[in-house]
Amino acid sequence: MLMYALHMVFEAPFDFTALDFPLIRKWWCLILMENFAIERRHVAVDVQEPPKSQDTEISDKEPQIVKDLRTAVGWVRNNCHSFRGFVQEPLYLNLEKEDQEEALLKLDKVEKDDLELAKEPFMFRFQFQQDMEVFLAKCRDEWHLRINSMCMEF
Repeated sequence: MLMYALHMVFEAPFDFTALDFPLIRKWWCLILMENFAIERRHVAVDVQEPPKSQDTEISDKEPQIVKDLRTAVGWVRNNCHSFRGFVQEPLYLNLEKEDQEEALLKLDKVEKDDLELAKEPFMFRFQFQQDMEVFLAKCRDEWHLRINSMCMEF
């Protein structure tokens, strides 16, 4: 909708298609971040950017599954334009500190029957199987990250 408004203001022809929307959204986000002075590290995890010293101290205390989770989330955010459908990031990252610790404890002390339930907070959910396969090929097969995912294709 914003692109239509922009083209109308400048009296430019509508020369974009639905395939351009992911790039347009990224461009608009960058414009907003620049105009409102939002630092990039608060907006998305950048996998290619080396960690800052304070980030290293925190990440040294994190279990490997959480480090892997953050790396995978960063890759998903940086490559969201590659996916056909939506991707729901793991709920773990939005939990309060106490709930995060509880989720990690459940995962460590879980019995076989309750394993799927313990993995829930760490689960990536994909709308399409093909998107999940691209994600797994990169994060699990290439980078050997310890991640969990499921497809909710209808």
